[in-house]
Amino acid sequence: MNIRKSTVFVGPNGERVEQITLCDNISGQFLTEQDRIDRKIDEPLNEFLAVISMLNDFINSQGEVSVVPIEVRFKMDVKTLEESFEKFYSEVDKFQEIINKGYNESKKKKEEIILPNSLETMAINSQRIKT
Repeated sequence: MNIRKSTVFVGPNGERVEQITLCDNISGQFLTEQDRIDRKIDEPLNEFLAVISMLNDFINSQGEVSVVPIEVRFKMDVKTLEESFEKFYSEVDKFQEIINKGYNESKKKKEEIILPNSLETMAINSQRIKT
């Protein structure tokens, strides 16, 4: 079993990067690259996550739209802590593009939903489930 420890770093402009590093599951000590190789662990020694805040809107119990900030983490395509800060904003842009693409695709699917007409609805409703 592989476990990881998390360390959060904050850049000069408020960028937040979380480094998660492989650890020994008994001692909790950080593993070295040689430990990773000796134990035949396929995972990278370190992974880097960007930590950003996004606004999420929802309808509360009174029917009003409320907006709350939520913390979002996503894996960055980088190898070092230094690189994670150098590429932070381009990684955020890529993440935003993925979110927008998913949103647009879900919107298209909603437009493609075909509702049955009344005759089809009656036929569906008249079918019985056999046990």
